[in-house]
Amino acid sequence: MKAKTLWILAVLVVSCVALLSVRLLAISFEEKSQLEDYGISTLKGLKAIKPVVIIMAPDKKANLASLTESDLQTQVELALRKTGVKVSLKKNSQQDLSVALLRVSVLLNDVVISSGAQLYSFVANVELTQLVQLTRDSEIYTAARTWPMYDFELPIIAGEAKIEQAIKDEVTRQVNEFCNDYLAANPREQQKSEHM
Repeated sequence: MKAKTLWILAVLVVSCVALLSVRLLAISFEEKSQLEDYGISTLKGLKAIKPVVIIMAPDKKANLASLTESDLQTQVELALRKTGVKVSLKKNSQQDLSVALLRVSVLLNDVVISSGAQLYSFVANVELTQLVQLTRDSEIYTAARTWPMYDFELPIIAGEAKIEQAIKDEVTRQVNEFCNDYLAANPREQQKSEHM
């Protein structure tokens, strides 16, 4: 009886691990749509990513006490490097076709409520911009957003004590989604980083 219980428990554990790993390594809905519509990922063949973080607070009251663009920049760069994505810090990398710009923007606003509690609303957006070439004229290039295919991030509301952590968590979620899609489109890059 004990052996049977142990076998059932082992099968359940293995099944849970398998299901979680499939979910964690799955590509995003937007990347799946890109592959279905065009047959190839816009992330395929990228050699390096240049991350840029921007925090905007149009309402003068809305500000972050200790979270800075530099903090988020470091967080994004570390997340990219941990997953094996090469980070470019070159100033002129925007002219290099193999380097893409990963723009992380956070728009922060005050939320006024009658009870007097201080709440903030923010929208975080992670998007990749690449130089693209017109098909009708191969000498014309322009910068265009190439990931995600669709963009529909909803505002998140948090209190004054939790706003900075909420921003970090949302940026982490979106950067991880990008990393999963990048690694799915460039599996050899992932293998190289694992063997180093």
